[in-house]
Amino acid sequence: MKTEKQLISLSAYILISKNRTSVFKALENNGKMPRDLAKETHIRPNYVSALLAELKEKDIVECINPEVHKGKVYILTEKGKQISEFMKKN
Repeated sequence: MKTEKQLISLSAYILISKNRTSVFKALENNGKMPRDLAKETHIRPNYVSALLAELKEKDIVECINPEVHKGKVYILTEKGKQISEFMKKN
């Protein structure tokens, strides 16, 4: 479990970027492929991939099928879910 200070810091990291926030919010309910995220958020697919890489590096999202080349599905990690709950409360 993350401390409140860590949750505040990670929430701020997400919220300072409109596009990062859009991708994060789109993943709150279920897993999605990058192309679906691009359509839903109206962000270019190559930029969605870069955003997912940033969020993955911070252990906020994860790919649940990394072995496939096409059709990768991303979901929020436990840390990502904690951040989501924290953001909803505050």
